[in-house]
Amino acid sequence: MWKKGRIICICLLAVLVSLAGSTTLHADGPAESVQTGFFTGVKAVDKDGNDIAALKNVERGTEVYLVYHYEIPAGGYETGKEYTFSIPKEIHMEDGTVFPVNMGDKQVAQGTVGYDTAQNTNIVRLVFSDTDAVQEGVEGDIWMGGTLSEDEIPNEGKQEIDFDLGLADGSDKITVDFAIDKQTADVSLTKQAGTPNLGELTIPWKITLKVESTTPADLPVTGLVIKDTLPEGLDFDETDPDSYSCVSAAGTPVTGGTIEKSTGGLITYTFPDGFSAAMGNAYTLTLKTSFELGIFGGGKDAVKFTNKAEAAYEFIEEPYKKDDDGNSVENKETKKVVTAAVTAGTTINGGILDKKGVLAGAGVREINWSVTVNSNDLGIENARITDTIPAGLTIKGGAGGITIRDKDGTDVTASFPGAVTVTGQNIAVVPGTINEKYTIHYTTMIADEYYDENKTETFKNHVEFTGGPGPDPAISISKDASVKVNNALIAKTGSYSRKDHTITWTITLNQYESALADPIQVEDIIPDGLTLVTKGSDFAPADDIHVTKGTGSGITFRYDKDSRRLTGEITKSISEAVEFQFRTTVDDANIWAVNGYRSKPFHNEAVIKIGGHEYPVSSDPEIISEMFTKAAGSYNSAAGEIEWQLTCNQNEMPFHNAYIEDVIPDGLEYVAGSLSLMAPAGQQVSESYDRASKTLRVGLPAYVDKQYTVTFRTKITDSGFLTANATKKFSNLAVLYGDELPAPISSKAEKEVTGSVLSKKGEVKRDPAGVNYLEWSVTVNSNKTQLNKPVIADPLSTDPKLELDPSSVKLYEADVQPDGSVSRGNEVAVTRENITYDLTDNVFRFHFLKPIDRAYLLVFRTDFGDDARNKEVVNQVYYEGSEADQEHSGTHLKIAGSIAGGSSSIPKGNIAVKKYADDKVTVLKDAVFAVYNDYVTYTMRPTDINGESDLQQIRTGSYSIKEVTAPEGYVLDNTEHSADIGKNSTFTYEAYNTQIKGTLELTVRDDSKYAKPAGGVKVEIYDKDGTLIAEKITDTTGKITTDDLKYGEYYYKIVEAPAGYKIPGGTFPFRIEENGQVIKAEVLIHLSESDQAVPHTGGAGSGKGSEASHAKTGDNTGAAAYILLLAGSALCIVLARRSRRLIR
Repeated sequence: MWKKGRIICICLLAVLVSLAGSTTLHADGPAESVQTGFFTGVKAVDKDGNDIAALKNVERGTEVYLVYHYEIPAGGYETGKEYTFSIPKEIHMEDGTVFPVNMGDKQVAQGTVGYDTAQNTNIVRLVFSDTDAVQEGVEGDIWMGGTLSEDEIPNEGKQEIDFDLGLADGSDKITVDFAIDKQTADVSLTKQAGTPNLGELTIPWKITLKVESTTPADLPVTGLVIKDTLPEGLDFDETDPDSYSCVSAAGTPVTGGTIEKSTGGLITYTFPDGFSAAMGNAYTLTLKTSFELGIFGGGKDAVKFTNKAEAAYEFIEEPYKKDDDGNSVENKETKKVVTAAVTAGTTINGGILDKKGVLAGAGVREINWSVTVNSNDLGIENARITDTIPAGLTIKGGAGGITIRDKDGTDVTASFPGAVTVTGQNIAVVPGTINEKYTIHYTTMIADEYYDENKTETFKNHVEFTGGPGPDPAISISKDASVKVNNALIAKTGSYSRKDHTITWTITLNQYESALADPIQVEDIIPDGLTLVTKGSDFAPADDIHVTKGTGSGITFRYDKDSRRLTGEITKSISEAVEFQFRTTVDDANIWAVNGYRSKPFHNEAVIKIGGHEYPVSSDPEIISEMFTKAAGSYNSAAGEIEWQLTCNQNEMPFHNAYIEDVIPDGLEYVAGSLSLMAPAGQQVSESYDRASKTLRVGLPAYVDKQYTVTFRTKITDSGFLTANATKKFSNLAVLYGDELPAPISSKAEKEVTGSVLSKKGEVKRDPAGVNYLEWSVTVNSNKTQLNKPVIADPLSTDPKLELDPSSVKLYEADVQPDGSVSRGNEVAVTRENITYDLTDNVFRFHFLKPIDRAYLLVFRTDFGDDARNKEVVNQVYYEGSEADQEHSGTHLKIAGSIAGGSSSIPKGNIAVKKYADDKVTVLKDAVFAVYNDYVTYTMRPTDINGESDLQQIRTGSYSIKEVTAPEGYVLDNTEHSADIGKNSTFTYEAYNTQIKGTLELTVRDDSKYAKPAGGVKVEIYDKDGTLIAEKITDTTGKITTDDLKYGEYYYKIVEAPAGYKIPGGTFPFRIEENGQVIKAEVLIHLSESDQAVPHTGGAGSGKGSEASHAKTGDNTGAAAYILLLAGSALCIVLARRSRRLIR
C-alpha cells in the first residue's frame, strides 16, 4: 500500500505523445468529473522550469508545461473508470494526445486529451489501471505540455487564466504578464499593362492592391491611396468617368473614391472615407491612358513605356501600452503609415515600316527587295517612303519595275493613290493619306564586277518613312536591310582520317555558278610529308581524282611528281560549279602513330587561274592521333582492390604485333585471372604475369584494326594507411609496343585511396512514445584491417546538448559492399564493460575488448531537449589508444525546428559521494568511483578537498557503485554497493577507507667474527619531514619492532650504543607502500677500535611477511667459522643421542 504524502506518480509530457504510439486503456463505465478535492495545486512553467506567473512580458505561443498536483480523496478512485477535467482554453493542446502516468517504472494510468467544441476547451480523460494508484492519500504530479494560445489570449497585456479547480486559496487562478505584440500589416502592389489599342491610340493599366497578411488576422487597414506617375508621351483624362474604375477581387465596384491628376503626370486615387480592407482583400484600379502617333518620331518603330505605381496605407501598430504598474492602457491613436511601390512596362510596336532583301539564286545576279508600311492599318497623313539603293545595284525596270500590293497580297499598283518615282539611286513613294497596309516590291541587278573576284560583298539598303499632319512630320522611322553576295571562285577543305592516316581534299570551283570563260586552270602543290594517293594503291581502289560536281565541264588532271604539282584544266566556258576530291597519306608515323597528337601541320594552297588573274585559297586540316591511355577505375573497399583500364588503338588503324606491359608498383599485387577484355566483342587477348619483376603482359592479336579496352585489378598490400583514415596515391605506368609505332608509348594513371576506418552518420527518428531522438550509425574498420582492442570515442555535442541512452547501444557485424556501402549483419553481444560515458565532458566511449579484423556497425541513440531546435549538431568520432589514434570522421546534422523535446522528458537523478577515512572524521580527496548498470559505466570525478564528488543528471534506475581508485595512502575498497536513482532526487553514499600501515623489524648486531646481537642500542625513527615517530631500544636479541607505521617515507638512526661500541653515523631510509608490509632490516655496529657501523640492506621490504636481505659488507670469515662450528657441534650431539638409543 502506498502511503499518504509520498509523491509516486509522474506523467512525462515535455512533448505531446501521439495516440498511435501508445497503449490505449478503455474505460469500463461512464465518465465522471474529478472531485473538487482531487487537485491540490497547479502551476504553469516554461521549458526552463520558470513559473510563468512570475515572469514579465511572456510571449503568446510560448511552450508551457502544466503541473497538476493531486491527492486521491477519501474513499479512493476506481480502476477502469474515466475521470475528466478541463484545461483552460488559453492553453492549446493537440486533440487526441495520449500520455502515460507512471508509478516508478510502472504505468498506472493513461490520459487522453480531447477538444470539446461546445465548451471551446480541452478535456482530459484519465483512466487508472492499477489498484495501488487509486487508494486514498496517494499523491502525484501530472505534467502536460502545450502552448499559450495566440487565438484565445488577447493582445492586451496582463490576463488571468482560471484553471477552475475550486482551490480555496485561489491559487488555481494565475495572472500572466503577457507581452503586447505590435500589430503588423503587409500590403502588396502589382501592376500590369494591357494590350495597346492602336485604333484608339490607348493603353490600359491595371494596379492591384492586396492585403497579404495582418497580425492579428482581423486588423483593419485604412487610409488606402494608389498613386501612378505617367511617363512622357502618355496622357490621362481625369474628367472622363470611363477613364478609370476600381473593383474588388469579386468584381464589386468601389464607389465614392476620388481621382485627380497633377503636374508631372501624377494620378492619385483615394479610397472612400471610412473605407477599410481586411486580410485577403484585393482591389484593382484600371486607368485608360492615351498617346499620339508622334511617339514614333526619331526613327523608332517601337516605343517602350515604363510606369511606376505606389500605394499608401495605415493601421494601428500598438493598440495598448503598459503603464508604470504594468497595466494595459488603450492606445488607438497611434497609426503607422506604410508605402509600397511597383513598376510595369509595355512596348508599342507601330508596325509602320519594315524592309527585307534576298538573293534571286540559281545563278541570277539579282536581289529582290520588299518594303512594308503601316502593318497596323493606322490613319497616317502625308505618308512618304524614300528608299536609297547602294552603289553596285541598279533598279530593274526603273519606276515601271516597282509593284505595290495591299494587305491581302493583291497587286494595286495601277490604283495606288500616290506617285512612284525613281531618281538615280533613290525610289520615292508618296501615297498621301493611308489607313491600311501596303508592300512595295522591286528588284536590283548586281554589277558584274562583283562576280569577277573571289570575294564577298554586302549591300546595305536604307529606307525611311515620314508622315503626320503639318509641314513637319510627326512620324519619322528608318530601317536598313542587308544582303550578302558571295562569289567563291574557288574553295578548299581538308578532312583527316585516323584509320588510314589520309587527308581527303575537296576543291570547289565557281560555287555560285557564274559565267566563266575558258581557259580555266587550278593548281595544287602537295606539301612535303604528304603523298598523293594514286590509283590502285591500298588507299584508292577508284580514280586518283574523283569529280563530284560538274562532270560536264570536261576538267582533266595531271600530276608532276618532281614538283609535287597537281593541275586541273577546263578548256571551255562554264556556268556550273565544279567539285573534285583527292587524297594524300600522312607519311610520318610520329604524327599518325603516336599518343595525343593534335595539330595543323600541313598548309595546302590551291590557285584558280582565270582571265589572267590568280585567286588562291588554302586549308589547314587538324590531325589527331590517340594510340594508348591508362585510367584508374573504381576501388573495391570490401576486397581492397583497385581496377585499372587500358585502352589502345583509338585510331582504329591497322596495327601489327601489339602488346602491353604494366609493371605493378610497390604496395600493390596483381590479382591473378582478373584481366578482362571489354571491347571489341568476340576477340581474345593473352595474359602473363611475372611475379619476380611484377610485370603484367597483355598480348593483342597479331593484327588489329579496332580499339581494344582491357581491365585488370590489383590488391593493396601496403595497407598501413587503411588503419588511419589516411589517403595514399598509387601511380601505375603501362607501355604499348607494336610494329607501326615509331617508339613505345607509355601512359600513367593514378588512384587515391582513403582508408575508411571510421565513418558516422545520424538521423532524426521518433520512438513509439512519440519522442524525437537522434540515431547514430558508426561504421568501424570498413577496410577490415587488424586493430588491437580499439576504443571508439565520441564527444557528444554540448550545444545543443545531446545525451547518450546507454541501453540503446548495439553492435553489429557489418557487411561492406564493393561500392563502400554498409549493411547490418549479425548482432554482437554488448556488456557494460564495452561502454563508458563521461558526463563531465559528455564523451561516450565504446571499448572493443579484443583485437578486431573485420568491419562493425555501432548504433546508438542520443536524446536532446528544446535547446536543439533549428540548431546544427556537429559531431565527430575517433579512435583512441590504438593504431588509428586521433583519426576523425565527422558529420553535420541539423535538427528541425518542428521537433519537440526529448531529453527534458527523461526522468533523472543524481549521485553524491562523501569520502572519509576509517575514523569517520577525516575527509579524503582523490578517490574515484565507478557507477554502472547492465549497459554503461560512468566514472565519477575524483573527490575534492572536502571529500565530495557527484554525478549529475543520470537516468533513473538501479545502479552499482564501487571505488576504483583509492586516495593515496589508503586501502582500496572495491566492495560493490547498490544505488537506486529516483527522479529529481539525490542518492548519497558515504564511503570509508582504511589507512595503509606497515611494520619495521630492525636487528642490530656487532661486527665481531660471531656477529652477536647487540642489546641496549637506542634507535630513533623519523618520518620524511624529520618528525620523531618512535624511540626504541634493542632487546637481548638485538631487535626492535615498530608497528602502525602509516603509508609514506621514513628513516631511522642509531643514537646510543652500549659501552665499547661506536655510534654509527648517517640515516637509513625505508618506505611503507602496502598495507601489512613488513620492512626487515639489519645494522652492524662496530667495536670502538673498528670503523663505524655498516647497515644491511632492507630499507624497503617486499611486502607483508617479507624478509630483508642478510648480505653484509667487510670481512665476515670469523662469523662464518663460528656458525660452522655451532652446526658441527649440533650434529655431534644428535649423533651421540642416537648412539645411546641404539645401545639400550
